Amino acid sequence: MDNETLKKLQSVETGILAVFDEFCRKHGLKYSLFAGTALGAVRHGGFIPWDDDIDVCMERSEYERFLELWEEEGNSDDYFLYATDDPGYRYINHSKLRKYGTTLATEWEYKTFKCNGIWLDIFPIDKVPTDKKKRKKYLRKNKFRMIYTRGYPLKGRGFVYYLITKLLLLKSLRLQLKKRNKLDEYIKSTKDLTSGFEYMCLASMADLAIKYPPNLFDEYIDVDFEGHKFSIVKDYHTMLTNEFGDYMQLPPEEERVCKHNPKYVRFDI
Repeated sequence: MDNETLKKLQSVETGILAVFDEFCRKHGLKYSLFAGTALGAVRHGGFIPWDDDIDVCMERSEYERFLELWEEEGNSDDYFLYATDDPGYRYINHSKLRKYGTTLATEWEYKTFKCNGIWLDIFPIDKVPTDKKKRKKYLRKNKFRMIYTRGYPLKGRGFVYYLITKLLLLKSLRLQLKKRNKLDEYIKSTKDLTSGFEYMCLASMADLAIKYPPNLFDEYIDVDFEGHKFSIVKDYHTMLTNEFGDYMQLPPEEERVCKHNPKYVRFDI
């Protein structure tokens, strides 16, 4: 992606974030800039120069409230939410707020989904039990949820594990979705815990190595991002350190590249 296209993409994504922010503030919903977007806000005052998407996160209870409220009044001729439980969008366990009239997609995405607008990623953050036995069961069930959600076997954990997960996907799509929905409910069941937990994002295998303290999502502040003020957890230092380590250190130059490789990028706005 050339620099001009990237800058235009970032501008559209910032506009989507502004719409999301306005909706959350209207309804008293708490959210935080997340992952590379939070890092960009703190280190660069906006996008990491080579970043091509925006991530936000919400504690599970807030996330569920957001889905309900958006379903009631959020969708419009301009924006559409692909939510976690949308049967037509089974390949993620978070949500994407997309802008109609635009396109950002790989070849496979373009052929698969009915709406491929430029998006904002919204990740739920879940309470994971700290009790060793409960934690092991919880994370194991989440791994199976990921298999049924993403629709492909997990690699990198040995041939036997790969084979088992591949066999699970021989079930009909209807049965896979039924199982996924049941596992979704199990993952959500911890949202009312008041002690004995830590926070995690359960969107990918890589996320399972990152933990956040139980008070991280208690307080929020505003931070500068591309000339706007957006929300971030007050203790963003802990959040960023747990994910990136020395987050103010720039990565090697060869790693300063866009994460996505879209075939279709369109700005019909």
